[in-house]
Amino acid sequence: MGPKRAATPDPTSRKKVKRVPTNKTLSSSPSAANHRSGSSASSPAHSSTSATSQSSNPPALTWKAPAFKGFTLRVEARRRPSVESTALPSPFERANGRPIFNTLNYRVEPARYWDAMREYRRFSIQNQSIELGDCIYVTASADEDVALDAPIRGWVAKVLHVRAHDPSHVFLLVAWMYRPEDLPNGRKPYHGNYELIASNDLQIIDAMTVEEKAPVVYWDEHDDENESLDPRTLFWRQTIDVQRSRPLLSKLRTHCIDNKPCNPDQVTVQCPHCKVWLHGACIEEAAVRSLFQQHNLAYPPRTSVPRFSAQFTASQDQPCRLRVTDHHAKPGEMKHWNQEADCLLCDRNIDDSSEPEAGEEEGFHDGVDITAILEE
Repeated sequence: MGPKRAATPDPTSRKKVKRVPTNKTLSSSPSAANHRSGSSASSPAHSSTSATSQSSNPPALTWKAPAFKGFTLRVEARRRPSVESTALPSPFERANGRPIFNTLNYRVEPARYWDAMREYRRFSIQNQSIELGDCIYVTASADEDVALDAPIRGWVAKVLHVRAHDPSHVFLLVAWMYRPEDLPNGRKPYHGNYELIASNDLQIIDAMTVEEKAPVVYWDEHDDENESLDPRTLFWRQTIDVQRSRPLLSKLRTHCIDNKPCNPDQVTVQCPHCKVWLHGACIEEAAVRSLFQQHNLAYPPRTSVPRFSAQFTASQDQPCRLRVTDHHAKPGEMKHWNQEADCLLCDRNIDDSSEPEAGEEEGFHDGVDITAILEE
């Protein structure tokens, strides 16, 4: 489960970056990728050791196998951490600043190599500066990325810590951000094409596996005043806790008469009267069912082509539109027409915000005239 990674460190720990007093920036050396052991990305891990504990004159270390085989990060029992472990706060927070995950205690092995490295606030690769807290694209090899059909290509992670022995040996503590395809049960209908899931799945990876910075935004679905997302923006709203005996996926806010989460890529509109958010697909289905009832017809199974279909469209600067099609219309009969879109809960016109109740704010759209369109 989780994003497949390349080979090297063992994934198992996490913690929020500790801001160190140094302002140094380290550049990764591309030449190091050809002679380094344990240089590819793999799973999550994070570490936090004070910069003052680092030696100003690092001891001579052999970075080739078998002396060095890569870093392993191990999460310890929450109630009985060892004195050698480091506490890692949640790498992700809610909009109000509250942490999402519990603090983890972890150890990095081999400790001699990890402790010999210095901490940095940022690093640069291919002339791009990446700082603590930035999200990054991580190279995913074709034989390890099982979700090749995912809309998001490659892996995404958040940088929590930067350590380096020299420009050729730069390592990052990251928290992985899962794609829906990486989840235990896969993609769900409510997942957007460019949606990510924040996790406490940590790993130490080689900086040479970083492709570039990944712009990722947090979408607070509990804020009704949120602006619409750009359809190609990477975003996250859901989390998965992989440090439990069974990974726990957070619940999302549900809407409409079907009590299901919304998919940001699909139409959702708020009723100006009862303030309930409605799925465009539910409005379409309700309109079609109503037409079948009006014509005393049995609603067909989903495997067949129905007589009626409906298409609901809405935008912030245009009125809602519910366009209905009669696929069995005879010549001279109405084949297409527009009709009112009513709230599925309060039955009021979702385009009509007139006569609001006391204290009620204006709805999502202005009113719209209903027009019948006759097509020969």
